[in-house]
Amino acid sequence: MPDFASSLAIIKGYAKQILTYKAILFMEAARLLIMPLIIAMAWLSVAENPSNPYNASDYIFYYLLVPLVQLLTHARTVHVFSQAVRDGSLSRDLIKPYPVISKYFLESAVYNFFKASFALPLLLLGFLLARGYISLESLTTKNLLCFLTALFFAFLLRFCISSAIGFAGFWLEDVVSLNLIFNGAAGTLMGGMVVPVETLPEGIRLFANFLPYKYMLGFPLEVLNGKSGSDALIFGFLMQFLWTAVFYLIMKLVWSRGLKHYSAYGG
Repeated sequence: MPDFASSLAIIKGYAKQILTYKAILFMEAARLLIMPLIIAMAWLSVAENPSNPYNASDYIFYYLLVPLVQLLTHARTVHVFSQAVRDGSLSRDLIKPYPVISKYFLESAVYNFFKASFALPLLLLGFLLARGYISLESLTTKNLLCFLTALFFAFLLRFCISSAIGFAGFWLEDVVSLNLIFNGAAGTLMGGMVVPVETLPEGIRLFANFLPYKYMLGFPLEVLNGKSGSDALIFGFLMQFLWTAVFYLIMKLVWSRGLKHYSAYGG
């Protein structure tokens, strides 16, 4: 079990490393903010459909927050682990007293915090420019607390999925492509990036409600947007917990099998 002092030292180390690239962080944050706003403009044309639960205000509010949720739930394991296997840095990490999985968890958390911090001024500017077109009535204490809880579980779920795929780097050199297969087009559509899941046709929406993608992006946004009633809220948190548990077990299984394979080949 990692101790507090070791965790704090790792957090400080990652913070110094990340802050070396301030300009890159700012440009990346700007890029992530622009795309959802372009998509929002496209979907405003269907907002007036009587059967659509989202109006123009809902769309703008939703898409302004898409990049923030993406930034705060990002997991880096799938992007860095295979390189650690190839360059030998994993061997050095394994002999340290701090658990490797916990190290990757902290790396993602610190990276997300600083990246979101650089995006926040741009996000606030977006809300300022759109203040006449959006309603903030859904920002109740209950919705905010539920949103933060959903956001935390979204990060845990994405970390477990990213790590389960990333740890395939014990055998595969390119796990990023594997990640795109699992989280690419299906994740973008079913997760709520292209369009809010609640606005999908009924059959597709019901299918998406049982997949993990929505619970890493769309669900927290629906909670904050006031689109989740009590039943939907309970169901959403239950699905987040179940999918996180499933992928946590998969992650641990892939890690233990991969570690044996790595050790057997002199890693």
